[in-house]
Amino acid sequence: MTHRALPSVLVSLVLLACAPGAEQEAGDSPPILEATIDLSIGSAEGSGADVFGRVGGVLGMPDGRILVSDLQANEIRVFDADGHHLFTFGREGEGPGDLGGPCCLALGPDGTVWVREAMNGRYSAFEVGADGAQFIRTVRQRHGAMGLMAPLTFDAEGRLVDVGERVSPNGDGSERVRYHLDSDGEIASTDVVVPASLTTLGSHLVQRETADGPAVFYLWQPFGSRAVSAHGPRGRWALAVTGEYEVMTWHGLAVDTLVGGVGTGPPLTADELQAGQAAMERDADRVGVRVADFPFGLPENRTPISQLYYDDLGRLWVELSASRGDARAAEVWNDDGILEARVTWPASVSLGTVSWIGDGVALGVARDELGVESVVRLRY
Repeated sequence: MTHRALPSVLVSLVLLACAPGAEQEAGDSPPILEATIDLSIGSAEGSGADVFGRVGGVLGMPDGRILVSDLQANEIRVFDADGHHLFTFGREGEGPGDLGGPCCLALGPDGTVWVREAMNGRYSAFEVGADGAQFIRTVRQRHGAMGLMAPLTFDAEGRLVDVGERVSPNGDGSERVRYHLDSDGEIASTDVVVPASLTTLGSHLVQRETADGPAVFYLWQPFGSRAVSAHGPRGRWALAVTGEYEVMTWHGLAVDTLVGGVGTGPPLTADELQAGQAAMERDADRVGVRVADFPFGLPENRTPISQLYYDDLGRLWVELSASRGDARAAEVWNDDGILEARVTWPASVSLGTVSWIGDGVALGVARDELGVESVVRLRY
């Protein structure tokens, strides 16, 4: 079966965004920029600062230093531009300056380093100096989505943007939201980023009675369409359904629709089809239904879009789906809705929520065949 069509709520938003002058399409083929690795920080064994448990976020500083948050160690490690360890700050805990699940680093408008604490349900700010860091303050998250990793950004007024989830006002599921927090940590405004009708896209709901009472199970279509969002500097954000290359972007009061020229993703391999079928059979056994009862099957192709994210300049990166082992690629759209470039980079390097991308340079996470992580710098 093919991927599901766009839900009516997204179609309505697309129609709104496609007002005269709002829709931008890919024109001539953009220049292709090949990103190559010029620095790798990471060791497979030992006790040094370059041995990472799980990288939760990376940040490039204006002076070239590299900050890496480790989710398992609950600390942030600072390296110079050549990858040498300078110092570490933070420790596991819930007190001032302690960290719980640190991820998603960002520079605040005043130059302080902010970190999203996924397990402590808060944001903490530090002043990072030449040889150490000083804790400044914390701001509590305004939602209950503990453990959620999402980009940490600031809007055009310098307010922290708190991305989380809540039960929709209609009670028809959960929705992804953005809370703009003022200097006191109070909600100044709210954006609904992914409505409840899209958060379960590509899933099949099954209700079952358990020893603890009624339970709801979501069975997901392998390689199916999903709603994805991105959050960038100065309040920018974007929304797409991965089965169609139509991305809606919001910046201030402007709403644009970016239409790419990629219609489908690469065909699924025999191994991927086998793995997808096995996953559906496991889900069916888990909840006591038949695979034939699922309202979806396996698609023939991957979706055209893999994920969305912004760089530090406010450009939107639309990462395209790729076959396993193939080089990754993203199309980069500037603030005027013009397709500026296509960037390719090694398959082993992940960009996205935990990455940092600047002008001609990016910091991502590489993972080897044993799952050992390292932080790499790309030049493009």
